[in-house]
Amino acid sequence: MRKVKKVLSILRYLPQTLYFNFRYFPFKQALKIPVILYKPRFIACKGKVVIEAENITLGMIQLGFNQAYAYPHSGIVWENNGGIVVFKGKALIGNNSSLCIGPNANVTFGDNFNATTTFRLVCWYKIFFDYNVRFGWDNLVLDTSFHRLKYCNGEYANKGYGCINIAHDAWIATRCIVLANAETQPYTVVATNSLLSKRYDLSYVLLGGSPAKVIKEEIFRDLYDDKIDYI
Repeated sequence: MRKVKKVLSILRYLPQTLYFNFRYFPFKQALKIPVILYKPRFIACKGKVVIEAENITLGMIQLGFNQAYAYPHSGIVWENNGGIVVFKGKALIGNNSSLCIGPNANVTFGDNFNATTTFRLVCWYKIFFDYNVRFGWDNLVLDTSFHRLKYCNGEYANKGYGCINIAHDAWIATRCIVLANAETQPYTVVATNSLLSKRYDLSYVLLGGSPAKVIKEEIFRDLYDDKIDYI
């Protein structure tokens, strides 16, 4: 039944899906319809979208589809004001999400990227996700504060923006905030309600808190063996 509903959803928003693909990709690539969308709201469709993968297939990138029924099935907001969005392979960004890209921004989604639901990304500078990055529910990734602070002598106290770099096989759980200058190493787990705003130098760690710090070491999420058996 769910498969039937998904097919109907794809057909319902096929005009928007076709517009997106033929707006952003070369004709031969667009014919494959690599991106499919559910209930998209287009605020701005400027800039570029690039797929850097060996095999480009139908629906390899899915945006807005319902992955968590606890949240409204509200699709996805797309606002690209002129930046570049790169997909290195398959990607899935679920319902109730939004992507806001600045005029000179650069966002890269590594292969096998997955954000379950309510994923908010605001990029005005540079954000990089390596392969096998997972986001849970209710997460915000923001590389700019949109404003700067000053000291009383008139000098600026900060730049107001910075790169974000999330290494491969990361799992960022629920209700986390990732801010400018955040950088993680491979196999990082970020606990619920955490805030990242600096570089972390260790792999296989659990980060938690606001600001986040190392809680446990020698720990990771095995994406291929993480099933829970409820007794």
